[in-house]
Amino acid sequence: MHQLATAITHSDESSISADASDTLFAETRLAAASHYLQLIGTPQAGVYASVGSAVLQQASADRSILTCNEACADYGLAAAQSADSQSASPEAQQALSLFPELFSIPFPAPAHPTFTFIDLFAGIGGFRLAMQRLGGRCVFSSEWDEQAKRTYAENYGELPFGDITLESTKNFIPEDFDILCAGFPCQAFSLAGKRLGFEETRGTLFFDVAEIIRRRRPKAFFLENVKGLLIHDHGRTIETILRVLRENLG
Repeated sequence: MHQLATAITHSDESSISADASDTLFAETRLAAASHYLQLIGTPQAGVYASVGSAVLQQASADRSILTCNEACADYGLAAAQSADSQSASPEAQQALSLFPELFSIPFPAPAHPTFTFIDLFAGIGGFRLAMQRLGGRCVFSSEWDEQAKRTYAENYGELPFGDITLESTKNFIPEDFDILCAGFPCQAFSLAGKRLGFEETRGTLFFDVAEIIRRRRPKAFFLENVKGLLIHDHGRTIETILRVLRENLG
């Protein structure tokens, strides 16, 4: 991921500064580029293409900015050939040779996925691991804890986007995917937390998930349960959640 971050910095040095908004911009570009590189050749890659393809072109044109040695490059090309030598596009092979660390990961996507999904409030990737083992390919991930994002990137070669409440983040969610997975923060409802429910910011994040479901209309969705949710606020919280999911999504 460091090599990719270096490539992004060099491809857009004029916009990178110590300002917080510029830092967020750089992190968003890193997330978009890593998603693009993992999804090259799929319909969902298009939403990330404006960032990802520019970074790939810059890295290829100025390979000296990268620390990738010949062994890494050889590994990347071998990985492309072993995955599917007939269908691996020149762009995919280029990505593998320039950024092999993104593909030398413990939990790669299945070679021939049977469905697609997005991973919201992703943590370190528990939902993703389960879905990949069932044959799914992740086409978007989001998490705002920095340490969890680093672990996720190490596991899956993809840096999750940040704050899902921002429209700039939601806009990167592909239009076409099959399943939405969301481990939305549960402390607001849990017996282990203060149980403030929808009065707490973490509780209102459920409504961001509901809005994404309304906009994108996935075929199915999985939302994380938590001990205490059924009895929180004398059952009114689960009633609200079910009413929104069943009646308010159009």
